[in-house]
Amino acid sequence: RPRGRENVFLLTDINNCEVTVLQYLSGDPKLQQFLFTGKDVYEQIYNLLTRDTCDTTNKRDICKLIFLPVIYGCGSKGLSKNINVSDMVAKDLIKRMNHYFPVAMDWIGQQEHLAKTQGYLTDSLGRVRTFNEENYYTSRNFVIQAPAATVCLEKLIEIQQCQKVAFTVHDSYCIICKESMLKETHYKIKSIIEKESVICPGLTLKMHSKFGYKLTELQDLK
Repeated sequence: RPRGRENVFLLTDINNCEVTVLQYLSGDPKLQQFLFTGKDVYEQIYNLLTRDTCDTTNKRDICKLIFLPVIYGCGSKGLSKNINVSDMVAKDLIKRMNHYFPVAMDWIGQQEHLAKTQGYLTDSLGRVRTFNEENYYTSRNFVIQAPAATVCLEKLIEIQQCQKVAFTVHDSYCIICKESMLKETHYKIKSIIEKESVICPGLTLKMHSKFGYKLTELQDLK
């Protein structure tokens, strides 16, 4: 429990940060459609890839074990192990990924090809990283996660200027505030996170918040 009986934890998470950055960088139209429907992006991807209805938390978790690992270069053997399916099913899922998200898959493949042919990559913010035959596959992570992490830092700095942040975990920010100021604080943070990024013009993010007296017992803030 936060210090002061009148205080609560406000935990704010950026929605689908890496998927949003991937769409921003690649311009994939299907991902853009999914991200701006207002529906859960992983539920939509699961429905598309499996032709089944994503109606449980477990199915959504499975989708997360498919989508980003494949984007980051996971092959059929690794995928079959991750989600406990046959190699044939894993190959089919990867084939569907290429079919339904060709722009994103082509773009990320091109990044790895550049890393192999020139030995380095430059991310969207102009930062250079070198690669060799032992770590070519990590080029996929670099071009997405490096700008994603920097945008999260951009938002953190701006939040910290007006509201003290207790701690951060990846794309989540935890703030301690008075319960009477909960919604006001939430909307203040929301206005910062959801406005257009300065360092990545055109990139906008979405967020959601939870609150409570214990970090293990948080409820959605609507």
